[in-house]
Amino acid sequence: MGQIFKKSELRRLEPSGIDAPIIVCNPTSNDIEKLNETGYTPFELNRFLAEKLAAIDQDDRPVKAESIARELLTANRTPLLLHRFEMLFDPRYKINLIKLFEIVAKQTSLAVIWPGSIKDQMLIYANPSYADYHQYNICGYNVFCYQ
Repeated sequence: MGQIFKKSELRRLEPSGIDAPIIVCNPTSNDIEKLNETGYTPFELNRFLAEKLAAIDQDDRPVKAESIARELLTANRTPLLLHRFEMLFDPRYKINLIKLFEIVAKQTSLAVIWPGSIKDQMLIYANPSYADYHQYNICGYNVFCYQ
C-alpha cells in the first residue's frame, strides 16, 4: 500500500483531499518551504507532549502517551507539518507511529518530517543497538513517502 516518490514531486501536494500521511525523509530547507507554501503548519510535538505527560503520574504515562499525542495532533484540524516527535519512539510507550499517523491523517492533513531514513520500503529510526530503534515496512500502511 505504501508508496515512495521523489522529493521533487512535493511541489504538487495540496493538503486538502489527502487522507494518508505524507512522510518526508531527509528534507532540505527547500522541501520544508514547499510544504509550508502549500498550507502545512509546522508543529513540534515533543514540547507539547512533554508538558501534558509531566502532569500525569509517571506510571500512567506509557498508557496515555499515544492518546495524548493523537489529541494534540488533531486538536485544530489544520494541515500539520509534524517534526520533533522523537518522544514517541520511547519504547515504554509501545506506539506504532505509522498507524498513529494514519489515524491522524484521516482527521487532518499530515506531513511528517521523518527523523530517520528509508531503505528498501522500510522507514528506519535510530540504530538497531538503541532501545528506541524502530523500523516500519511501508507496504503495510497507507502512506506516501518522499525521499
